[in-house]
Amino acid sequence: MASNGAGNEAGFVVGDDYGADPVFVNGSFLEGSSTKGYEQKRLEGWDCAGLTFYGKTGHDHWTKLPQRDNPNISAYMAKLYNPPVKKGKPRPGNTRILQAVPGHIPGESYCLSFLAGAAQGLDASLRVVVDGKELMRCFPDVHCPRIDVNYTASCTAPVIIFENTTPQSSRGVFLTDLQIHKLPAITAKFVNAGFAEGASTGAHEMKPIEHWNSVGQTFYFCSGSKSFDTNHRFAVSGTHFAGLANGSSISQTVENHVEGQQYSLSFWTCKPTGNKQSTHSKLRVMVDGAELLDLSPPNHIFKEYHVNYTAGNALVEIKFECTKSGGGGTEYVFLDALEISTASATSAECRLITTFKTFDTDNSGFLSFDEFRSVLKSINGDIWTDANIDVLLANADKNGDGQIQLSEFLAWVMGEETGALSPERLSKLLEEWDDRIRSSGNATDVPLEVGMTFPSYWENSKATAGFDERCLVPYGTRQQIQELIDGTFKNIRTRDREGGLPGGIRLLKAHRIEDSAMWARYHEAKMRIIRKRDGKVTPVERVKTTTLLDGRFADRLNPEVGEHYLFHGSTPEGAFGISKDGFMISFAGSHAGTMFGKGAYFAECSSKADEYARSGEDLFEGVYAMLLCRVAC
Repeated sequence: MASNGAGNEAGFVVGDDYGADPVFVNGSFLEGSSTKGYEQKRLEGWDCAGLTFYGKTGHDHWTKLPQRDNPNISAYMAKLYNPPVKKGKPRPGNTRILQAVPGHIPGESYCLSFLAGAAQGLDASLRVVVDGKELMRCFPDVHCPRIDVNYTASCTAPVIIFENTTPQSSRGVFLTDLQIHKLPAITAKFVNAGFAEGASTGAHEMKPIEHWNSVGQTFYFCSGSKSFDTNHRFAVSGTHFAGLANGSSISQTVENHVEGQQYSLSFWTCKPTGNKQSTHSKLRVMVDGAELLDLSPPNHIFKEYHVNYTAGNALVEIKFECTKSGGGGTEYVFLDALEISTASATSAECRLITTFKTFDTDNSGFLSFDEFRSVLKSINGDIWTDANIDVLLANADKNGDGQIQLSEFLAWVMGEETGALSPERLSKLLEEWDDRIRSSGNATDVPLEVGMTFPSYWENSKATAGFDERCLVPYGTRQQIQELIDGTFKNIRTRDREGGLPGGIRLLKAHRIEDSAMWARYHEAKMRIIRKRDGKVTPVERVKTTTLLDGRFADRLNPEVGEHYLFHGSTPEGAFGISKDGFMISFAGSHAGTMFGKGAYFAECSSKADEYARSGEDLFEGVYAMLLCRVAC
């Protein structure tokens, strides 16, 4: 970390703000546009494929689009243009733009809202995709209407795609004012969960339970009554509770579930011990016809139980049935205070979510088959043959879109989708992967990747198990870093600097990140680059940081992948986040812009990286952070 004594405000912040709606970078297409009325160029902050344009809504080139003076339309719009087919040439692919939008909460519902239009008399169509799932195909018209579509987030930064799918060539679709709003939570809830509705003032009465599908002998009981027992029995809450005789049941179809979401069903139950003593009565709980629980309730005193289930769709049938394990006569169970809530992730699920993110090497929010295949082979290439992986992926990809969403991954690994191998064996393999690259030094005898070694100057250079440590660098290395900072500092003010221009940067403290998982991912990425280039690389020459390094440091770099040490400015908090999780491309530009497109930005000059550093908070106030990173280019 470094202190520069200047009031820098710009910064690169990594993290989520779950208190606000997710926001597109350049959702109204103001950034990157010039004073021209119409220009073809890539859209700032977006990944673009095909021909994209900026245009002022009132410019002559856009006069085929009426309503250009509509106050609800931004001053600028984007145009996705499918060019004409040239004779003898194949039709170009559809033009599309995409962006990973951070700030989502997995499992929560959102509304994507945008203005879309098309020129007079043209039959344009637009496809909207979120995390590989098509949400809609709409047909924008000359009136540029606002279009809303809802979706459920599968990750914190889902990828949102807008694609011009006009069937004929030479058609353009206009877009602007892209917004995302979190929808208010609509919770799944029982009707008459406390059994007060439909009850009379009597101590007890046999009748169907209001709002429930009642089969057999079902009862209302008044709280405090001694019916069916020698002692008073009080409701858990409210004025009444329900009773079921063996062979009887109540069921209800509960609305407002979210498909794939896990829920917790809680209820209170007991059985009588007096003149209606029920020694053999049991309570069976079923969700959508599947038995979740078969229990023997406690005597007399209500006890709370919880059971989790995953919603198959928005409507879920929940059934409570009284059964009997033996003996003669009629026996009973009592039931009260039913409630449904969103279930918290279990520790196993949390680990699997972490594993999913490890597999998701490009932070897209879903797994491509290639990503999954690569990771499975790295776990155990003997077991995970191509044929075996094909069968497993076919089972995991439930919706058949060629990608594996987080919900599909969890359902598959937790046993709802069995695949060709048992869930237990799969979980064991995942544990082996987890231990090998993500443990904090607790695992033992974990093999390293073949051909991969750790830097000899690392404190963990000889480790055979996973590790993740922050190590203070020795004095000599700190001196070398300070010389690197001084030698690459330019006393020049650029447009990206806010606040005063410092006279220099003083290194206060330096840590080296020794993370086996992060190093394994970097090593594998370098190997992919080497294989792809087949030994051919155009060297990036005269990089300031590299020319200033002495032989000890320069020899650490691999010229086959154009590897260099480069600076990245951040906050102390942001630096800690990056040191833990690596650079999250989905957050690129969230505070500093993306002039050259989505990616991680680095600088050869310390003064340039300093322009994006900013002061920390509390104990880190007045302290700025800078990362010195190995970068393969």
